[in-house]
Amino acid sequence: TFNSTQLVVMASKPHRPTILKQIHVPGHPKSFTYELKNGKRKIDQTLQSFCKKFQCVGVFEVRVLLKAFGLKESSVRHIQYDADENGIKLKYTAASNSNAFDIHVPYPCNIEVSVPTNPEAIYVASIGILSCRIPIIDHSLEVKLFNAHKQPKLGVPGGKQKRLYNNKLESRLHKNQAKLSQIGMNNALKNNDNEQLTGFQRSLYGKEPMKNHFGLKVHAPL
Repeated sequence: TFNSTQLVVMASKPHRPTILKQIHVPGHPKSFTYELKNGKRKIDQTLQSFCKKFQCVGVFEVRVLLKAFGLKESSVRHIQYDADENGIKLKYTAASNSNAFDIHVPYPCNIEVSVPTNPEAIYVASIGILSCRIPIIDHSLEVKLFNAHKQPKLGVPGGKQKRLYNNKLESRLHKNQAKLSQIGMNNALKNNDNEQLTGFQRSLYGKEPMKNHFGLKVHAPL
């Protein structure tokens, strides 16, 4: 089961670009952020925009480190990128076989995706990374609902700037999760999927409570 950022080693050929996989769903570690050179994490607003565009609950992202692989920016447009129900495919044919690659990245078994007609891939030229993104419509991950309004952590001497930075990051993540939760609720209401709603939401919108296998009505906890 895939649960977090994972380094994928392509063993079939000795020379392949490094691949990083990340599941972005609210409450999952390191979701909707990326790491800077100084070790700090920063919000990636393009991931939130992606969720709004496709009305999805999360994003499955595959990052290909092309610059570290030695591929020039002018060669990126020649990469063949595609995605289907089985996974993400990347292929590059070069005059020199040393830079050619053919990669297939399957989806983790604990997510359900909806592959767009024209899958998106973004090349970040400043760092030489190709980001391939697929909408997540459902998952079975164990997540911890994020709440920035929790009891503040005790700091250490000289750590004020770090605490302020982390508080700002957590507040933005809190707002991001609230927006994505609204998208999930709207989708559940549209599809009349009461099981995806909380007890409070079913009560608020006048939906029938869930039933157990004995046919008895069960009110889920708020």
